[in-house]
Amino acid sequence: MMAALNEVCNTEMCKDESKPCPDSLFARYSTAAGQSNPAWRCYCMEALTADLAVYNETKQSDCVYEAEDKLQEVLKNCKFY
Repeated sequence: MMAALNEVCNTEMCKDESKPCPDSLFARYSTAAGQSNPAWRCYCMEALTADLAVYNETKQSDCVYEAEDKLQEVLKNCKFY
């Protein structure tokens, strides 16, 4: 499942050339700078904690892409066995 979510981040989110994409984006359900509510987003490695689990509140990186709708669509189509 995470591979499918990460793929969306690395293909779909990088189509918008107004914000250049890094080498890799990671899909995570977490917060972002100035946003206390968690949501599905695509994060650069620098925006995450060392274990890549959640947004790093200390760094306050802006290398975050809003992707709730796109990632929720992937989740709806995932089959859990």
